[in-house]
Amino acid sequence: YSDINARLAPKIQSGQFLGREKVAGHMCNHLAFKQADVSWQVWIDEGDKAVPWRLVISYDSTPGRPRYTLLITRFETP
Repeated sequence: YSDINARLAPKIQSGQFLGREKVAGHMCNHLAFKQADVSWQVWIDEGDKAVPWRLVISYDSTPGRPRYTLLITRFETP
């Protein structure tokens, strides 16, 4: 999507900054968000390029609260 913020922002009920953490060798800002049935966390490089290095999605209303984790170890742009 060309404007991911326009798609996500209206659905977010709350969000917070959880601090700075190193992911895949990159210092990142750790952010957490809550939506109606899903909560998700993202770790975004605090450098010049806002590259996401980790994403965790938790399905809060699904039995067992399944969680999906994506760890990006290499990111290339054209």
